[in-house]
Amino acid sequence: MITQIDPKDFSTASTVQVDSDAGNPWLALDEIETWAAQNGFVRTSEYHARQVLVSGRRLYRAVCYRISDEERAALEQAQSQMSKRAEALRGILPRSARGVG
Repeated sequence: MITQIDPKDFSTASTVQVDSDAGNPWLALDEIETWAAQNGFVRTSEYHARQVLVSGRRLYRAVCYRISDEERAALEQAQSQMSKRAEALRGILPRSARGVG
């Protein structure tokens, strides 16, 4: 479960730290990414959540940020390019290579 967001009032924050008390770092990242998506943030590309001790409890912490319009445009462009490449490959690959009987 998400145990802390810093800053507490993140309504105008561009970056936050999010703590999770999940049982392992992978579950913690999943919880943090879910929180981020629900609150207009994305998690940074750290491979692992950092471990912290808060009042003797081991928590996992990650940084999240609000995606900018420029980043969103770049992501949409990359997605469009991937879709075009996939469509082009559909016409090149034999049916058996595409997993179609």
